[in-house]
Amino acid sequence: MLEKSIQGITITAIEKTMTSLRCLASAVSYQAAEISTILATSKISSPSFAEDGGVEYTEAGPDTDSVLRKARNELISAAQDIIRLAKGPTDEILTLAWSVSLGYL
Repeated sequence: MLEKSIQGITITAIEKTMTSLRCLASAVSYQAAEISTILATSKISSPSFAEDGGVEYTEAGPDTDSVLRKARNELISAAQDIIRLAKGPTDEILTLAWSVSLGYL
């Protein structure tokens, strides 16, 4: 069975499909810390909403590109999952339906 430990919480492959809000929040926190560490190591400031807070991830260089890309993808995935889980099935379906009807999807 596949297992991954994030901040002391072990997630198995089966649990991944039924992840709790706490597990997802830990995953988001862990991946955000990983990204911050990679950026700091590459001497790139962390992203922010400040006027000069935009980050070009390509500046990290080819050595860290795949690691950074993986951490970003896992952060984005966990963030999207936590939003869907927090919304619940009805709100998620309604959001998708409204998006389709308005032509956003």
